[in-house]
Amino acid sequence: MGVINLEVTIGECEKTRTIIMEFAVVKSPSPYSALLGRTRMRSLGVVASTIHSMIKYLTLNGITTISTIKETLSECRQIEEAQDLSRPAHVTDPTLMQTSSKVANPRDSLASVEARSWRPGKEPVGPI
Repeated sequence: MGVINLEVTIGECEKTRTIIMEFAVVKSPSPYSALLGRTRMRSLGVVASTIHSMIKYLTLNGITTISTIKETLSECRQIEEAQDLSRPAHVTDPTLMQTSSKVANPRDSLASVEARSWRPGKEPVGPI
């Protein structure tokens, strides 16, 4: 649908960071109001913890922590699960459904390789 540049401020009171961010505008029934990609998080100096559902970042007045609201997180997960259940499963490649009980030994696939030094005057290394 398009792209928009917005000034984004994260944090509260004196512990805030503000940068210009580019957002892709999409038509989607997502429960999230915005998604921050790795590039933008890196530009903010954000350290994310998916296990703890929080992010930390440095401001002029110290480190700020933003945590998710557990009720909102639970609501988003319920919406995602409902959306997944409403879509019928469709297998495009029937070979994906096949199983095999053969256990491969990775050493059977290895081959000897001869490596040579790139520096003049060094003796070449023999087969590994």
